[in-house]
Amino acid sequence: MHCSATLCIPCCVLGCLPRSLNLEHKRRGAIRSAFDRLATLVPGQELNARREAIILMATVEYLQDLLVENQRLRQTIIAAGVLPVCPHRPEIDNLPALKIALERFDHDQDELEAKKKLEKAQWQTKN
Repeated sequence: MHCSATLCIPCCVLGCLPRSLNLEHKRRGAIRSAFDRLATLVPGQELNARREAIILMATVEYLQDLLVENQRLRQTIIAAGVLPVCPHRPEIDNLPALKIALERFDHDQDELEAKKKLEKAQWQTKN
C-alpha cells in the first residue's frame, strides 16, 4: 500500500532511514579505506591508520619534503645543463627528455670519475 508524505510520516521516515544509514555507512567506509590506503603510502604511518588528523598532517609534511627534494633534483639536473626547461610550463617535466637527460648525466658522471682516476694514476706514476 502506498502512502503520501502528509498521511503517513512515520512510514516514509522509516522507509528512508535504512537507505540513509546504508549510504552513510558506505560513505564512511570509503573514507576509512582512503585513510587506510594513505597510511600505507606515507612512510611511518602504517600504525596510525585510525588517526585521521595525524595521517593528514604526516601526508602534508611528506608531500612538502617530496616537493623540496624534487626541486633540488631539478636544479641539479638543470645546473648540469642536460635538461631543457620549457619556458611556458616549467612546472612539468618532459619525461622522455628527462630520461635522456638523466642518462646523459649518469654518463657524464661516469666519464668524470674515469678522468679523475686516470689523472690520479698519472700523478702517482710521476711521483
